[in-house]
Amino acid sequence: MTSAAPDFANPFPDYLGIVIDDWSEDYVRLALQVEPHHTNLSGRVHGGLVTALLEYGAGLCGLYCKVPGNIRYGMTLSITCNFLAPADGPDLFVTARKSGGGRTTYFADAEIRGGDEILAAKSSSIHRYRTGNEKLEGVPVSHTDVG
Repeated sequence: MTSAAPDFANPFPDYLGIVIDDWSEDYVRLALQVEPHHTNLSGRVHGGLVTALLEYGAGLCGLYCKVPGNIRYGMTLSITCNFLAPADGPDLFVTARKSGGGRTTYFADAEIRGGDEILAAKSSSIHRYRTGNEKLEGVPVSHTDVG
């Protein structure tokens, strides 16, 4: 089962304009339309935004939930980002895949490409499920506990 949009709001990614294009077990694809406020003094996409995109994708790929209305919570424990080329727009795309893990932690690899399909950056990361969120069924969304 594949979903393109979760049933919850996530303030920081929503503020940045990140869109979930495709989401399934162990996989996510994100998109972002580059806007002027996403750039640095050189007019290029800011490295902090690239890192945020990679981290968000890497976290989400391990948190897919198969029950509509439920969610899985997790957190990033460690991330290493490698910048390979400028992340040029007008659109950026992130793909992330869960690469392994155990009952409470998982590993993810993510990459970001611009509309020109050139690999701009990649990351490897370690994440942890919050207690009770290890199963694909997830838990009911608690708007006071999102995060």
